[in-house]
Amino acid sequence: MRFKYLFMFLLLISMLSIYGVVFAQWEDYTGEKPNKELPKEKTGEELKKNETTVSDAEINTAANPKHLPSAQTTAKLQSYDATTIKNLSLNGTPSENSHILLHNHKLYIPITPVVKALGDKIQVKEDHIQITKADHTKYSFHKNGLVIVQEGDKVVSSSKVKSAASLFKDNQPYLSLAAVKEILPYPVTVKGGLINIGDEIKPTSDFPLDVPLLNQMDPPRLYNGCEVTSMAMILNYFDIAVTKNELAEKVNRVPLVYSNGLRGNPNEGFVGDMEDGPGLSIYHGPLAEATRSYVGDRLIDFTGSGPEKLFHYLDQGLPVWVIVTSTFGPVNSFRPWDTPSGEIEITFDLHSVVLTGYDKNNFYINNPYGFKNQKVNKEQFIKGWKQLGSQAIVITM
Repeated sequence: MRFKYLFMFLLLISMLSIYGVVFAQWEDYTGEKPNKELPKEKTGEELKKNETTVSDAEINTAANPKHLPSAQTTAKLQSYDATTIKNLSLNGTPSENSHILLHNHKLYIPITPVVKALGDKIQVKEDHIQITKADHTKYSFHKNGLVIVQEGDKVVSSSKVKSAASLFKDNQPYLSLAAVKEILPYPVTVKGGLINIGDEIKPTSDFPLDVPLLNQMDPPRLYNGCEVTSMAMILNYFDIAVTKNELAEKVNRVPLVYSNGLRGNPNEGFVGDMEDGPGLSIYHGPLAEATRSYVGDRLIDFTGSGPEKLFHYLDQGLPVWVIVTSTFGPVNSFRPWDTPSGEIEITFDLHSVVLTGYDKNNFYINNPYGFKNQKVNKEQFIKGWKQLGSQAIVITM
């Protein structure tokens, strides 16, 4: 009988031992402790262990740090899954703050270089970050992915990206790369481990280019001949001896108004009277055709390309012919124009100039009204240039 009780006692001990081992393995495997106290919330220090370290973004002094959210607001953000740090550069030069954040598989860049590229003032609000330029243009990056551009109180464009357009890391604002690409007037490229805002080639030290200046009003004048005068400047730059009036004789001409009431099309030739007026313009196509009689295949018509192409050719020491608005910025004077080949939109507020260089904020232009290497705001100029169809011609070496 004693032996029977002893056997049962030993069997009970063995079962308890086995249960203890299994229970311990369960804890090790799952990290859970069933039937025990509820788990405590992780501390901020424990949460940080799951993040990849990213250096703080340095905010431009004009960014007004007092508008940054409190630490309590930042603590409510989702944890980051950053695993990759990429480098950031401006015009091919490493940015003073070059750390990139990867959040939910989307790239975010520190706000400092964007402020430098877009404007000089930021304001952080509850659901979005707003950058304001000196001309009162506002760029708003919303947490729901909405990107809005305003001129004063008027919305001029809006778009939406698939991820949050802005977020915060360690009390510092970041902007979605996708959102930035939507609105920046400069090219944004990603190559390998480098994100670059602006042209990848550093500006040449020879800007502005020394392009000979011609004045369309010099006798014999071309009252409406800014397009051929600008192109003649570029031909002279390459030591091709041609006057503005000689080039004007080579271009096709169409009436300002036909006998049936239809209007001339600047895509077919100069519209109206170039010498004395009234007249409209000649667009890139027929002007390129006339200019090829001097340079052949050296002429490249890259109309419709992005502004990065302007910087690309200028960096090679090549002046660029363009058509832009007469204000060198956006205009609202476009109107329907019924031509024999169909209706188009035109404005009389247009002008043609030669791009001779650029710096951080400006283009340099030879203006055929008699101004050599005139400075004009780069961003506004690009807007006006785009309104006229991004017309551009270059002559290569």
